[in-house]
Amino acid sequence: MCRRLLFLALGALVLGNLFFAYRALDSGVTITYYQVEIDNQRKAKQLLARIAVILAEGRYERDLTQAVERAVPGHVVDREGDTFFVDEVGLRFEQGRLTEVVFLNDPPEDAQDSTPVPAVAP
Repeated sequence: MCRRLLFLALGALVLGNLFFAYRALDSGVTITYYQVEIDNQRKAKQLLARIAVILAEGRYERDLTQAVERAVPGHVVDREGDTFFVDEVGLRFEQGRLTEVVFLNDPPEDAQDSTPVPAVAP
């Protein structure tokens, strides 16, 4: 009887350890997939920012800001210095021309682990 109880306890411990090992492995894989998806989203946002700058080439700040305000009525529109914000997307202007698209929730460029995509194609 005592031996049987010992085997049952040992079996329960082994099964418990296998369960927790599986959960740890599964969590690691899930976190890796999330990180890859976050990196893909960041790269897509950088690409869209480059495209927006290229498409806005030759257009003036006043024209772009008016077009954005007409296109997205009801969104939070704000201006801070040389940057025009619509919700969490900022359009940075220099000398009346769009030079960069920035996102409020992105970490600073030097905090990212991969090389940033330049804003304007050479």
